[in-house]
Amino acid sequence: MPADVIRLQDYAGPLHSIVTRFTGRVERRTFYSPHYRAGTVLCSLTVAGKLRLFAQDLIDPGYYVPLAFNTGIDQWQNNNPTFGRGGKAYLHRYGANFASQASSDLIAGVLFPTVFGEDPRYYRLAHGSARKRLLHAVGHIVIAHDDDGNRMANFSEWFGASSSIVVNTLYHPGSLHGFRSGAMQGVGIIGTDIGFDILREFWPEIARKLKLPFRPIAAPAKRP
Repeated sequence: MPADVIRLQDYAGPLHSIVTRFTGRVERRTFYSPHYRAGTVLCSLTVAGKLRLFAQDLIDPGYYVPLAFNTGIDQWQNNNPTFGRGGKAYLHRYGANFASQASSDLIAGVLFPTVFGEDPRYYRLAHGSARKRLLHAVGHIVIAHDDDGNRMANFSEWFGASSSIVVNTLYHPGSLHGFRSGAMQGVGIIGTDIGFDILREFWPEIARKLKLPFRPIAAPAKRP
């Protein structure tokens, strides 16, 4: 049996703010439809809905913590040395990283999904063997769903990753360029997305395993 769906309002344990924010970031772009059947019209997103997801990410404090950490790594390794050293250089790096990340997320999460009619969310399988679910999560890198819930090629992932590399170069003019650097960035982007999809797939079980006290709830009903 699949683990219960996780809802923020059903968390009843300590560190409420931290846990609910992390859960919200995992669940926000996850769609779960129990007993899915081919031909069923799922809850699709309008362009406004895709923009809303993007805006919700931007106002989530959890969006900025990884940026601060990665900027610290860049500062320590002196990546893109044109920024220099010191506190002012850190702020410049942070601003460039934020602009690059936000632009990339807007392109990959709103622009391309709108152009291709693609749902930018991950469709959680939530049933079957762990191997089947793992393959489903990894497979999202090439298979997504359109706005009507039908399977389609995940164009937004690959075009979005390519665009992210270009955008990152624009905001970091002093960074390394060339095929090798671009390929390494691409591998990092794709690998991170795969890891996050795996987390989305197994998050209900992980939450239970960590004994996070979420109250059991009924799975959401599909639309007629």
